[in-house]
Amino acid sequence: MDGIDKLRSDTMSSLAMLLERGWAVLPDGTSFYANDKFRCIAIAHPPSEKSWITPEIKSMFHWINAKPLPRDELQEVLSGLFPNVSTDTLEKILNLQEYLNNVVVDSDAEKEAMQLSLRKIKHICRRADQNPEELGSIIHNCLMTSFLPELEQNIVVKCLARCGIVTNDKKFFENFFSQQYSFTEDPLLNSCKRSASNPLNVPTVEFFPNPMQDNVMRQVLVSHSVGERALLITGYQGVGKNKIVDNLLSHLNCEREYTQLHRDTTIQSLMLSPSVEDGKIVFNDSPLIRAAKNGRILVLDEADKAPTEVVALLKGLIEDGQLSLPDGRVLCYDESDIHGSNHIKIHPDFRIWALTNPAVFPFQGNDLSRHMSDVFACHIVPPMDEESHRRILTSYGEGVHPDVIDKLVKVWEDLRVAHETGVISYIFSVRESVSTVKHLSAFPDEGVQTAIENVLAFDRLDASLSNHLNKIFRNQGIKMVTKEKVVEAGRGVGGISTPKTRASSPKHGKEDPDNTPHVGGNTWAGGTGGSDTAGLGGRGGPYRLDKGHPIHQISDEMKAQVSEEAKRRAKETANEALAKKLEELNMGKLDWERYNSVRAKVEENIKDMKRYLKDLKKRKEERQWLHRQ
Repeated sequence: MDGIDKLRSDTMSSLAMLLERGWAVLPDGTSFYANDKFRCIAIAHPPSEKSWITPEIKSMFHWINAKPLPRDELQEVLSGLFPNVSTDTLEKILNLQEYLNNVVVDSDAEKEAMQLSLRKIKHICRRADQNPEELGSIIHNCLMTSFLPELEQNIVVKCLARCGIVTNDKKFFENFFSQQYSFTEDPLLNSCKRSASNPLNVPTVEFFPNPMQDNVMRQVLVSHSVGERALLITGYQGVGKNKIVDNLLSHLNCEREYTQLHRDTTIQSLMLSPSVEDGKIVFNDSPLIRAAKNGRILVLDEADKAPTEVVALLKGLIEDGQLSLPDGRVLCYDESDIHGSNHIKIHPDFRIWALTNPAVFPFQGNDLSRHMSDVFACHIVPPMDEESHRRILTSYGEGVHPDVIDKLVKVWEDLRVAHETGVISYIFSVRESVSTVKHLSAFPDEGVQTAIENVLAFDRLDASLSNHLNKIFRNQGIKMVTKEKVVEAGRGVGGISTPKTRASSPKHGKEDPDNTPHVGGNTWAGGTGGSDTAGLGGRGGPYRLDKGHPIHQISDEMKAQVSEEAKRRAKETANEALAKKLEELNMGKLDWERYNSVRAKVEENIKDMKRYLKDLKKRKEERQWLHRQ
């Protein structure tokens, strides 16, 4: 049993009777006894912060600690596996492994993300065999450095420098711009082309050449050419992962089987596809099985959205070369494992390409890279550089003036920098900028502001994010809708309110235990469009109080009817309420001023944290499958 550390402790404990006494009770109540020759070998990772080894599990096994190979033995193994990789390159890789193993970070998970396992080193050596001059880029892709926290990124960079490993993609971009390199004329591309038995399964896609995406395709092509069975292609939403994969498969003339995973994907649905034929439910081969039998490329889109245990079953298929299906059939790579008609030989051309988003906010998918990155050959699709971005927008924006294209490129570059520095949590990608250019191309009279508003309208409902976006747009001379109007739209506008009373007696108001919406009155605290009480959208209240209801606004003319005396009394009431609150908190006026000064510096961070926690709460309230009912 491989990976028992991923099981729940109660699931593992249910096997105790079988492993210790040789018999067990099945769910239907029947008992069975194991053969005398039955033995169980379990494989697991050692515990990290939270140990999965409970006292009951500890007593179930005889424990053996499998230590890593000593350096000299590891080098001997790698030299035998990859004889064409130079001794100098192997020395650099092994030096890097030692440096990364000795770094000190806050958690075991962070350290594990930076370590080079034997599997990862094998992935590196396969590609370094073909392109030794790109060793630095290969390692960054393997460790997925771009998605590590800044501290860990700096550690990896420093360790690479200590080992004399240089990371430099400038040569590729120089060759691209000088037209010395063309992806479509790459000799490696022609050598990997296939003959499609069903051309309808070969994807066709509209693709505009650009240096960034061509470079990613070239790197993926190298991994494919050296025989990597599985690739993990990771990038932020909208950076063009599907475009890159489909365009590469089109040039390779490879047949593709596509499936998009989601949170409700199960192991059964990944392996079998139900359909209704002649009034009966029939289970047909899934895209995974069809790809394995016919030698196609299986593209698993949104692989991070599926439960980890669903995607983890691919580990056995990739590493061990076997996969047992629910209907009793078994997929096998090795012919020696085939025994009988229920064993299906996997086609030697079968490959798995998994596409994922990084496991960071706001995507919040499963951290597939943490659990299985060493099984896959990893590739990162980075955000678009300015020149690549300009070429794509020019291709899509027929008739859009070059100055407008340049302005959009600069805006999106500022957005990228804002994301990298933590100012905004969502990265605005080429998907949004292409949509903006398409809008301008179709409706040239509407202008840049309207086109951007049309694309980013939903994102700007977030008041904090809208404030940052306005600053970035203003820096490039683009004036957007005011922050107040965006906030008002995002909260939900209840309409125009006509107060039922004059504004004359400012007060906090009564607290409604049911938090019922109150509009236009002067009795309840937290109402909207009323008079005198603390609330929103009204007049004469001592201070603002948000109870989360749609905002009803009164007109400016009615607000102007509030007398100077009423305004003075409202201010006095607000000061009295503040003084009372400070007394409850045992804070003086100077403490209050210091608090406001400190809070102002982290105001945006507080808003981001609230948004993050709100998102987590929503996800927790989503429907979940019930187990063992």
